[in-house]
This record gives sequence, structure tokens and C-alpha cells, in this order.
Amino acid sequence: MHLQIRISFKFRAYCVDWVVDLHRTLSQTYETSLQADTLFLSISLFDRFLSRKVVSQEKLYLVALGCFFVASKFKETYYPSVDQLLKFAPDVGKEDLLKMERIILSELHYSLGAPTPLTFLKRYAKAAHAD
Repeated sequence: MHLQIRISFKFRAYCVDWVVDLHRTLSQTYETSLQADTLFLSISLFDRFLSRKVVSQEKLYLVALGCFFVASKFKETYYPSVDQLLKFAPDVGKEDLLKMERIILSELHYSLGAPTPLTFLKRYAKAAHAD
């Protein structure tokens, strides 16, 4: 976040809360619930992207939605469609989201499989025989 001169940690937290709500709502609305891994990966991608590219405050929710879309496609068998996601961001156009997806993938060099906090929690639980 040191690159982001116009985005505070508080504003980032609002975006993360919005992504959590998006994940929860989509999981409750559609036939198959989304994996927790998808949520954690989307936030990881969001933070990694913000550490590499300066983003305006106006585009922050688009970046968050783009990261969620990329994470969904990476983790889920059946992921939400662009049209389903756009219901949660009425100011975002279809082409905007698809372009942001390409920007995110390019900026992160298509490296999506980074471990998340959930990855380590699962390993610790397994090691402690608490699964």
C-alpha cells in the first residue's frame, strides 16, 4: 500500500468488507456456495495488485471486483458470470470489468496461486489434528 497516495487503509478496509459481502451474498443466492479460498485469494490478489500499481480512489472497487472475478475463475468450478457480478456494481460496465481482469493478470504476471492466510490455517489445523 506504500504506492497508494490517495487510498487510505480505511478505504481499503471498506473495499475488503464489500468483497466479503459480495462473496457471502453470491454464496447464499446461487446453487453452489463459493469456497472460502476464493474470498481469501481475491483479497490477496487485491493487495498484491495495490502494491504494484497506483490506483485512483474511483477505480478501487473496480479493482476489487476484478480481483474477485479472477479468483473465482481460478478457484471455482462454477464461477459467477460477468452479468451476475455487475449487479453488485451498477457503475461498472462489462468491458470495464473484462479490461480490469486483463490488467490484473498482466500486472501479476499470471501468478495467481500464492498461499493465503487460509492456506496456513488449514495446515496448522491439520498438524494439530483439529480438522
